[in-house]
Amino acid sequence: MYSHGGKRDKMKVSSNFILQEFVPKEIYSKWGEKSIWFVPKRNILLAQFFRDRFGHTTVNDWHNGGQYNYSGFRPPECKVGAELSQHRFCNADDFKFSKVTIQEVYEDVIKNFDLYSKYGLTTIENITATLTWLHCDFRNTNQKELLIINP
Repeated sequence: MYSHGGKRDKMKVSSNFILQEFVPKEIYSKWGEKSIWFVPKRNILLAQFFRDRFGHTTVNDWHNGGQYNYSGFRPPECKVGAELSQHRFCNADDFKFSKVTIQEVYEDVIKNFDLYSKYGLTTIENITATLTWLHCDFRNTNQKELLIINP
């Protein structure tokens, strides 16, 4: 969606999320609403599930003047994270929560993995290394159990 003044409007991708929450500013500035090409539906569905389950959930907030720009898709030129991070394939999102602790969400994912796996979630990072966000990704693990990795 574009306004007549050439500015880009916020593109809603679910009942509570806009596209800008999944891609960095430079990608959205270049591609606009075509940035949706880089965001698999499963990322949006899991984010919406988190928001419905726990209240306010954030991936990126750069579009509101916030600090998070690379918590979703990370383009090749991005220097944040590992060279072959799942973020580079738009296969991961780092979620922040304001109404519950990361520990509570982490334990809920472990306890109720069957619910989360329906959205394609296969992997989370051990929160001892990520105290303020929960890394969730969709990598192919070829297993039915939740994979917990150490960054």
